[in-house]
Amino acid sequence: MGGFAKMGWRSKSAQLQELINPGGSVQWDSGRGLTAHTHTERERERAVNMSLLPLVRSFLTAKRGPLPAIQAFRRNTGGRPAAERAAGGLKTAEDLPGTGLLSNFYWHFIRGYYEKTHELQIVQKKMFGPIWKNKFGPITVINVATADLIEQVLRQEGKYPVRAHMPHWREYRELRGQAYGPLCEYGEKWHQLRSMLNPKMLKPKEVSNYSPAINEVVTDFVKKVKWLRENQGGGVMLNDVSSELYKFAFEAEKLVNKKIREIEEHVEKGCAVEGEYLTYLLANIKMTPFDVYGSLCELLLAAVDTTSNTTSWILYNLAREPSIQQQLYEEVTSVCPGDQIPEAKDFANMPFLKAVAKETLRMYPVVPGNARLAIEKGVVAGGYYFPKNTLFHLCHYAVSQEDSEFTESRSFQPNRWLRTNKEEKNQHHPFASIPFGFGTRTCLGKRVAELEMYSVISQLIKHFEVRPDPSGKVVMAKTRTLLCPGSPINLQFIDRK
Repeated sequence: MGGFAKMGWRSKSAQLQELINPGGSVQWDSGRGLTAHTHTERERERAVNMSLLPLVRSFLTAKRGPLPAIQAFRRNTGGRPAAERAAGGLKTAEDLPGTGLLSNFYWHFIRGYYEKTHELQIVQKKMFGPIWKNKFGPITVINVATADLIEQVLRQEGKYPVRAHMPHWREYRELRGQAYGPLCEYGEKWHQLRSMLNPKMLKPKEVSNYSPAINEVVTDFVKKVKWLRENQGGGVMLNDVSSELYKFAFEAEKLVNKKIREIEEHVEKGCAVEGEYLTYLLANIKMTPFDVYGSLCELLLAAVDTTSNTTSWILYNLAREPSIQQQLYEEVTSVCPGDQIPEAKDFANMPFLKAVAKETLRMYPVVPGNARLAIEKGVVAGGYYFPKNTLFHLCHYAVSQEDSEFTESRSFQPNRWLRTNKEEKNQHHPFASIPFGFGTRTCLGKRVAELEMYSVISQLIKHFEVRPDPSGKVVMAKTRTLLCPGSPINLQFIDRK
């Protein structure tokens, strides 16, 4: 390692130390190399990082300017804030432990966490404690991994909360000539969009009007399951459940486009229009068809992931827990006996169905880690002061897997969410599991996604007994921005007698 000094790397030693080991105790000496002992796991990891130094030589010596994505980030946030110490003796990000660029490379690609960053939350929380930083070149991310810390950050997010600036998504929408939707818009424009979209999306009474249309789609899906089982699954198997749910959900986009064209034609002709959400939006003089299409595209994409992933995990867990599946079957059939199809009004009498969905979203949150950008003012959390423009990573997955919050957190226990289980229900912090977010940034499609999940699960459970893959294969989750099954979920669907 001393060879780097001969190559003119002395002037880079401080820079390398900060990249590899921000706030840490392992020191780099340009003449002697790594000077600390490497008996602990953290020190061994840092020692490996030193062997990766050649990989960043070009990064440290390059004359060119920052990458376009970094330039966009700096424009949107006003650049990296200088380190500052708050009054009152509060600590700052400079005092936090964490990882640098090389260490992040090591964890993601050498240790293989790039597809399981949700599990990396747990690993690094054990290493650094409930709050730590990750440095990605010029960008610093502050991780918070307790329910209390998450609440502290969210309670200070201001009137126009921002998850994170999304320059690539926004540029893609511009290149395609599409409007920004509620996911990638921010500021006052975002607030205006939400105020127009919210009334028909977040009020349970309004959402219940969609139940007949959703049930029509679900009934078709039940028929498709039977066809796939008979023609491709040897009479019992449905292979790759998630894939089938994705395909089925995406068919909705064709219907949306067709409906938009029909309503536009009626509005242009001055004809009266009746209907549900699309009609409401297109008849609203504050939203142009251009705006409506941009918003609905984002809502559809979000709904597809939420509904298909969560429904897949629900079926997977019910297949592995027959007693829980039987309890759910008895509840559904007692409320809707015979051939009666469950509707929105019926789900108020199915607390266990709702508990099954809640427990699945706790174990497999669609968004395992959310972001918040403090754009309006500084934030105080955990005894630290973070200035304006600090980027936070809310480690929802790590928090939801804490035994201190949920007894036997790695096991599927829907009963913990029932009102009759007061001890368990009162044990966890209200921010320990918030799969649909919090506050004004709450998931816009929450009510619709819940209605879709309740409808498809209740109908499938009425028609089929779901059993696991005879091969005994265990499906693990992977991070693909969202949390999804890491391999196909194959299940047996046996007709109920």
